[in-house]
Amino acid sequence: MSSEPSGVLTGDYKFRSSQQSHPVKLTRTTQYSSSSCTFYVTVQDKEAPVIENCPEKVYVKLNSPSGLVSWTKPIFKDNVGITKKFINLRNDAIRGEHVYYVYYAASDAFNNEAVCRFFVHVSAEYCDKTNLPGADGASTFFIGSQPNLRVLVNCQANHVLAFNNTTPANMFLCQNNQWGYVPDCVETLPKTSDNCPAGYNIIKPNPYVPIVCAKCPKGTVEVNGVCEKCPKGFYNSQTGSVKCTQCPQGTTTQEDGQKDVTGCQAMCGEGEYSKNGMKGSSGCLSCPEGSFQNVKGQTQCKICPATGASDKGSKTENDCKVVPARIVQFNSTATFTAGGSFHINCIAIGNPAPRVDIKSTEPLGDASKRGQQIRTSIATGKGFIVHRQLTITNATAQDIAVYECVANNLAGSTGGKDTRECPTKLFKPVTL
Repeated sequence: MSSEPSGVLTGDYKFRSSQQSHPVKLTRTTQYSSSSCTFYVTVQDKEAPVIENCPEKVYVKLNSPSGLVSWTKPIFKDNVGITKKFINLRNDAIRGEHVYYVYYAASDAFNNEAVCRFFVHVSAEYCDKTNLPGADGASTFFIGSQPNLRVLVNCQANHVLAFNNTTPANMFLCQNNQWGYVPDCVETLPKTSDNCPAGYNIIKPNPYVPIVCAKCPKGTVEVNGVCEKCPKGFYNSQTGSVKCTQCPQGTTTQEDGQKDVTGCQAMCGEGEYSKNGMKGSSGCLSCPEGSFQNVKGQTQCKICPATGASDKGSKTENDCKVVPARIVQFNSTATFTAGGSFHINCIAIGNPAPRVDIKSTEPLGDASKRGQQIRTSIATGKGFIVHRQLTITNATAQDIAVYECVANNLAGSTGGKDTRECPTKLFKPVTL
């Protein structure tokens, strides 16, 4: 028997992926007669575009309030070519400090779609002259500019910079785009005994004046003669204190050493996120579609598995909508050899995880004349990815057949079923 085009019967002929029907003519010739039939093959492309360089998250640091924000673009490849592309946020643009959600999508002529979703964390690290982390009650004088900016801090009479048991300097540097510790100015008392009063610590303002007792600054309390920062969840708006005040119920602080109740903020709830995980003055953002967050106080949301969909503000992975089962890899590991062993692997994704099986599409004959079949599940580390393997040992010619992989997560009107075939006599590994 022969075919037009040649190679159809052996599997060597590759049909083009298009909506066009391809005629195939089979001819059988004997010594006395010849007969033929013609049928048509329409290739249905089930293969989604392949994504390269899709990050889980991107971090961008700026040394000013705003700057150029860019990331490596994901690459989409497809066996028949990409016909549509979409992105929700332009790359290489001037942006400010924020957490941005980026969504790429691409599809081919058969409407097979692949998406890449990730968060871009933009932080602005620079020394702000208008927002010193201290110097309350002081006069300031700035010298130089970024990145070598310095500030001179001076206190009024009967006040001193609040250091712990040290002789303080009054010049502070901007290093690595950040201010270090810049103390506040606090009131002092003459030191008349071995110990200072409660709420004070010992400071020597400079080498030429006597040691004094200085009030502990806001955000700290005196503990055994040392000013210690209030821990997270507490604040202190008074100088010279020995006890921090707990934040109102349902709020906490992002850092220790908070000076007033405005440092106490509610955490973003489930299904929300913000730059620092707190509501702050600008509030929290709802998790975008295709993501969720089941933990409070987070800086980003979790991407739905298997590129699944979800409603805005989703709180659990169960809120991610069902993704139809799709086979992403189906191949064999070796060429058939009589008496040898080979594996056939099928990997599928879906949410919920699909049931996957590998079986012959035709009867294989007497089991005693075939090799032994062993089916195993291989761990992938991800609940929405299933890897099923069929191993045939002591193979015989009876094991040569077309095998198919079936992935199924149908649940009523949702989910889906995908089927792929692989002939063992070819055994050319193919990634779908």
